[in-house]
Amino acid sequence: MTSSLRGARFALVGVWMSLSFAGCEPLGDETVVQVEAVGTVGGVLFNDLTGNGQPGAGDRGVEGWQVRLEQPAGGVIATAVTDTAGEFVFEDVPAGRVSFKLNEARLGDTLELFGLAFEPVTLVSEEMTVLQPGVSYPKVAVAGARSYALGKPIFTTGVALNAINASVTTLHVMDAQDGVVIRVTDLVGRQVATGDSVRVRGRTSRVAGQPVLQLGDVFVLGISGSVLVALDVNTGTADGADSGDLDGALVQVGEADIIEVEDLDEDGIRVVVDDGSGELEILFRPFLGVDTDDIDPLLETLTRARGVLVPRSEGGETHWTLQPRVGSDYRFDPKPIQLAPIP
Repeated sequence: MTSSLRGARFALVGVWMSLSFAGCEPLGDETVVQVEAVGTVGGVLFNDLTGNGQPGAGDRGVEGWQVRLEQPAGGVIATAVTDTAGEFVFEDVPAGRVSFKLNEARLGDTLELFGLAFEPVTLVSEEMTVLQPGVSYPKVAVAGARSYALGKPIFTTGVALNAINASVTTLHVMDAQDGVVIRVTDLVGRQVATGDSVRVRGRTSRVAGQPVLQLGDVFVLGISGSVLVALDVNTGTADGADSGDLDGALVQVGEADIIEVEDLDEDGIRVVVDDGSGELEILFRPFLGVDTDDIDPLLETLTRARGVLVPRSEGGETHWTLQPRVGSDYRFDPKPIQLAPIP
């Protein structure tokens, strides 16, 4: 968004606080001129799409909304309509205490008001008054985002459990306080490092029965400041994400037998393992560079696999796939040589 007042345009308004002649009354040989101080109030009504509470690049003006100035005790002083950039102007406003208002019914159950512009202000002669009223989406914790009404844009904050780049467009965001995780999808053209503190925006939805934020955007608040520890689980627990409680979480499984290896072409390599508690699917995405020739179920065993859990629907049920993030997340070792007993 350009400068919040589109400088040149508002310069045309002229002097913000001016004097207006209210009338003349004769008094003997003299004329008394009654003078009333009036001013101009202008600003921009903006939709805070970045969630930082300030108008700027990435935000958008709100067009076609009727806004008004009122006396603190009630009573409309002036009305205006925001233009295509969200700008508005009130002219010839009597100096004194005023309040900025808009029709809150237009917010519906999607937007919220914020900012000091909605607090009463005092217009003082020869001082310009600039307002920056904002509307934005609710800010909720990750746990609240998982249970929020579907189809609503919201913000949430947390720690990035994985990196985002040209190859990976889904971000797993964990609340650092309670460990709850939500996935944010379709983050095209963004760069996030594992451990970054982030604020994300997205529309609540469900994929494979689990909550996600779709069509999102992400804003890095702090650089890789968190130490991430994977939760140790067995393969059966990982496959069911502990009845869904670990959806999206960062987990690690230990030594397990390799049951199946499948080349999914452009989707990567699918490996099924089992440590005795149940089978788990592991997806090695193409950027990891894993090849089917690298994994021999007869000669090798999985020593360790760490990654995020992603749900998938299978035969009317939900199972979870473990997705390693980097090469150090997994390890295969040769099986111990079994010597035949000496007769």
